Amino acid sequence: MPWLRKISDWGDSIPSKQIYGLKVHDVAEGRTVLSIPASEWFCGLGADISCAAIAALADVSAWSCALSMPRPGFSVVMLDSDTRFLRSVRPDGRRLRSETTATEVAPDLFVIHGELRDADGQLVALTSGAFARIDSARRVRRQRKESRRTLATMLFTDIVDSTGHAQRLGDTAWRALLERHNLAVRREVSRCNGTEVTTTGDGFFARFDSPAHAVEAARAVRRAMTALDLEIRAGIHTGECEIEGTSLTGMAVHIASRIQAAALPGEILVSSTVKDLVVGSTLRFIDRGERQLKGVPDPWRLYAVAE
Repeated sequence: MPWLRKISDWGDSIPSKQIYGLKVHDVAEGRTVLSIPASEWFCGLGADISCAAIAALADVSAWSCALSMPRPGFSVVMLDSDTRFLRSVRPDGRRLRSETTATEVAPDLFVIHGELRDADGQLVALTSGAFARIDSARRVRRQRKESRRTLATMLFTDIVDSTGHAQRLGDTAWRALLERHNLAVRREVSRCNGTEVTTTGDGFFARFDSPAHAVEAARAVRRAMTALDLEIRAGIHTGECEIEGTSLTGMAVHIASRIQAAALPGEILVSSTVKDLVVGSTLRFIDRGERQLKGVPDPWRLYAVAE
């Protein structure tokens, strides 16, 4: 059925896919099976996987199950939900699995039941909820928020020769290595007060309030890649851009992306704007001269971050 295929593809595009490493294993009408890795990234302040990460899996599972029971011209809304935590989960890297079912108890009203189990099959949590269908024509249209401009520092990174790595390692080993890379980048971006905007397959786009923090994050990511036998290239620029929700657009974003593309393997390139803004810090730069960036009208003077 078309909508079931959409839910299967949906797991590849929603933010939960990138943030939690979400996988959609099975989708049928009234049933979904999803999982996330029991990664130390989700431990928060404790030694076990945080309740927030488990609840996020339960929530996405409930919604995906509800969306597997559509009706043309109707929308689905959540009326109530509850998650009971039964057992702690150790960060062993194996997958935490959620199986959720939906039962229609009355016309346009159905309940959700889900079980979350660890890799050994032990019951970790139970989730339940109630959903209703509402005629879409009767819903009040949400007023579109106007975009606004903001000043941000943008960091783009990507893995050098990712295609070559994938060919040498094979799909399974490459995906495992890429997941370790993703966890390392997210850890360093978070430590430096950054916010992940999106991933680009083998790279990241993050925003920072401070250019110094962006440089610090890029250097930390570069160091972290040594243990994985990987190299990155990075580009940083500060400028005004359009912001809607968590997305950033505009020429400043384009410039940051083009600076990253101009970097050599292992190099962190910054714009002259970034260099000027961190005057007085301990950061040192090497002049790389003026570059004509693709799609950017005027040349930009670029600088490499020194060790």
